[in-house]
Amino acid sequence: MFMKKVLLLAVMAVFISLNAFSQLGYEIISEKPHVDSRFGFNKCNIEVRLLKKITKDELTKIGYQIRSTRKSYDKLWIFYNIKGKSRNNGAWATTHFTPNLEVWINEYYDRK
Repeated sequence: MFMKKVLLLAVMAVFISLNAFSQLGYEIISEKPHVDSRFGFNKCNIEVRLLKKITKDELTKIGYQIRSTRKSYDKLWIFYNIKGKSRNNGAWATTHFTPNLEVWINEYYDRK
């Protein structure tokens, strides 16, 4: 049953990322669920590639769109990078649901 859920989430992620990239300028490039019911651990890390920098409102919209298909996780951490920029500098922005939404843009991103 667990593997079916993981497979379903992976298929959904591919569909959403392909569809969303053309509409909102982003794609999901990795999704790493971390679920361990023995310890009550239920979270997922998602990495998103953006075509360009966007506003906080647009990040919020994308965050809620991604969250809408991943309600089973207690915590959802979404990391945003800009296409063509090194991922070694860390995320340009984040939208984390822990459980409430927190939006953060790294103002020092281009200074690294």
